[in-house]
Amino acid sequence: MGFKDLKKLVQKENLLFLFLILWLILGLTFLQFNLSFTVLGVIIDGIFIYYPLLIICTILFVIAFFFRGDLKKLNVRTILKGIVLLLTMAIMLMFLGLEVLLAIAYGAFIVSTIFYIFITATFTMYYCYHYGIMLDDTLYKAPKPISFLVRWGIFLCGTLGAILLVYYIGDISLGAAENDLRIAVSEQLSFLVDFVLYVPIVIIAVIIGLLFIAVIYIFKGKLNAWLGIFFLSISIYASFLMIKAFLGGDVTSISPLLDTPYTYIILFIFDIIVLLITISNLIGKKAELITQKIKFIKPDAILIFLILCKVAFEFANSQFLDRQLLNTNVELLKYTGVFGLFIPLLLIAGLYGIFSYGKLKERRKRVLEKKKSEKKFNKSAAKARKEKENAQKKAEKEAARKKFKEY
Repeated sequence: MGFKDLKKLVQKENLLFLFLILWLILGLTFLQFNLSFTVLGVIIDGIFIYYPLLIICTILFVIAFFFRGDLKKLNVRTILKGIVLLLTMAIMLMFLGLEVLLAIAYGAFIVSTIFYIFITATFTMYYCYHYGIMLDDTLYKAPKPISFLVRWGIFLCGTLGAILLVYYIGDISLGAAENDLRIAVSEQLSFLVDFVLYVPIVIIAVIIGLLFIAVIYIFKGKLNAWLGIFFLSISIYASFLMIKAFLGGDVTSISPLLDTPYTYIILFIFDIIVLLITISNLIGKKAELITQKIKFIKPDAILIFLILCKVAFEFANSQFLDRQLLNTNVELLKYTGVFGLFIPLLLIAGLYGIFSYGKLKERRKRVLEKKKSEKKFNKSAAKARKEKENAQKKAEKEAARKKFKEY
């Protein structure tokens, strides 16, 4: 879990992905901090860096998805096939007119946002769940007084901290963005604004709902202490999404406490961490499970699609935010897509963890009983060996005494 599988990127067959990921991070750095410089009259900035990367990732995705090509074993013929198909599609689109092309571009922006959030949120939530379970499992094995107090403390404090953090970040970020949202939307789609404005409340409601279910399980003798870590981790992730979604990472108008260079650096680092956690899963053991369960698409295709979505999202994020689609600012549609996915995924992940906790607890009991029986067996075996050794020593002493008497 985490970043441990990233070391596979330096392997020969994964060097292409390593190169693309480093390219992606370089462009993201330029965009995040508005970096640029001029070489021979050409301005090198984040958009300039992403232009060729967007084309390359599109070609590679065409190869991986449509031709089911192995990106780890590319050849010239396969690459040419991808380029020809992409050029054919581009030429066909040119005859559709500028308005249709813009609609397709906006649609691609929204789709890239949706899929990027879906893929990263799924793996990030699984990581938060897995980490919470691991920590809870460690504490479960501690002496009973320590285990009881610490696990209850994590369960209660983690949940309370998560609710307060989501409420605080949601309040200050939405307070700064509400007017812009009202201006951006058409009357027909005004309900989207209401949805977005209630996002923090809905997230808190989901946390409280999951907490209520967990409390019911406590009366059945099952303390889901891992939920404290899970809620706290997810609340940090939700806060990151709210700041990025509602304000595009611009915190200057929110609060003097957040208006520092360190905030931008933290947002950037967190963005990279979420991306790397997802990539680590897609090149690690989880990739094999994906291959077994989703046979029509390979992990390579999902990984290149993830990179493509991130590139398309960041590229379009800098180009289309002031444009209109269906008389609505594209940015508002992005907010809806982000939290329209995040909230259901949070509910599903929480319910999955709570309902599967019973099996985990039974497994824990079996492991502890096995260890106890092994310890008891080893103790009995050690006692038997000692008795045998003592009896042997006694017999040797008796034999030596008899021999001495004979002399």
